[in-house]
Amino acid sequence: MTRIVAALALVWLATTAATPTPTPTGTPTSTPTQAPTPTPPPTPAPHGSVNLSVASAPSGSQINVSGSGFNPGEAIVVFIDSADHTLAPAVADGSGNFNVAVSLNNVAAGTHQVCVQQQPQPRCAQLDVQAALPSPTATPTPSPSPTPSPSPSPTSTPGAATTGPTSRSGALTAFLTSPFGIILILLLLAALAGSIFWIVRNRRAQARDTVPPGTLG
Repeated sequence: MTRIVAALALVWLATTAATPTPTPTGTPTSTPTQAPTPTPPPTPAPHGSVNLSVASAPSGSQINVSGSGFNPGEAIVVFIDSADHTLAPAVADGSGNFNVAVSLNNVAAGTHQVCVQQQPQPRCAQLDVQAALPSPTATPTPSPSPTPSPSPSPTSTPGAATTGPTSRSGALTAFLTSPFGIILILLLLAALAGSIFWIVRNRRAQARDTVPPGTLG
């Protein structure tokens, strides 16, 4: 009996030693799923071209900016040198063209770039701005000369009849003091002197003719 019990104990120990001890299973770790990287939208390729009506213009003048090759109905902003110096807005027509007049007020003289806003870079054309033209000097308008008022004709009065001799005397004095009057007076005096000399000579001749003979002694 004792041997049977001992044999059973040995069998149990052998069985226990032959059975492997189970290894504890670890908790599974979850691997995080990586979020997909967003794809950036494609950058639009620049399009269109810009043309200017003139290659140079004085500051303060007005020029035309035109363009072609834009999208129909595209909103367009024309600026000079930088986007914060806007000149004028425009809209492309059904054919993708535009034409707008812009003013160069307060634009300094020098070389500038007139551009249309585009991404990634604007479309530009070069413009040579010259110094502003001098302001024309205003020509003064001559003042009209005053028209003299006609003097009223003097009304004759009864006492005015006495001015006739005075007027004739003044005319006679002016005639006598003129060169022609003086020559005429000298001629009259010469004629008078000649007449007196001729009369005296004739009387002396007559006196000699009337003397009786023998009186001359």
